[in-house]
Amino acid sequence: MRYIKEFSEFNSNSESFIIVIDNTMPPEKKYLANIVNYLEKSNKNYVVADNSDEITNYCKSHNIVGAISTGSDYRVNEDSNVISYKALQNFKFPILAMCFGYQSMAKFYGVEILSGPEIKGEFYLDNFDVSHFLFNDIDLNSTEVSFCFHDYPAEVPQGFTKIAELDGKIAGISNDHLKRYGLLFHPEDLTTTHIIIDNFIESL
Repeated sequence: MRYIKEFSEFNSNSESFIIVIDNTMPPEKKYLANIVNYLEKSNKNYVVADNSDEITNYCKSHNIVGAISTGSDYRVNEDSNVISYKALQNFKFPILAMCFGYQSMAKFYGVEILSGPEIKGEFYLDNFDVSHFLFNDIDLNSTEVSFCFHDYPAEVPQGFTKIAELDGKIAGISNDHLKRYGLLFHPEDLTTTHIIIDNFIESL
């Protein structure tokens, strides 16, 4: 399945694109639809890549200014073909990674990924960095976020800082120098948390 959508304006530059790194498991690709729907409704230019060759080709043929790395039914400790690693190795532009994308980002930077029972549902974060730009204009004390995960990083990767926590688990990380951000939850799932993705895109 391939998506590509072009609109007349995006950050005042009609040739700028978000690349969605599609980590999802076919045929359902269930963690892709909400991201695509968000980008469609927000009138953003985007392309979706679900393999390393597409990542390379889109980066050559499009002016990619940022990336969103999706969740997945795959498990980072079991799947050896993680295409988000390609993005982490080669991209120079900002990356927002959610759930599996976040777990693979942490593993890429040398962190052990732990596993436990599935945690699924809408929860309030226990702690979060109110000053982080991703959380601008959203009150996470009164706004639940959507989780669906088994796996989580044992620690914060070197060079990153923790920006969110749920039940003692690291639920968000940030490296402002590399402009790489990871969230264990799915801001694309709820309209009330779309502002988090808005904040990322507005920073590009």
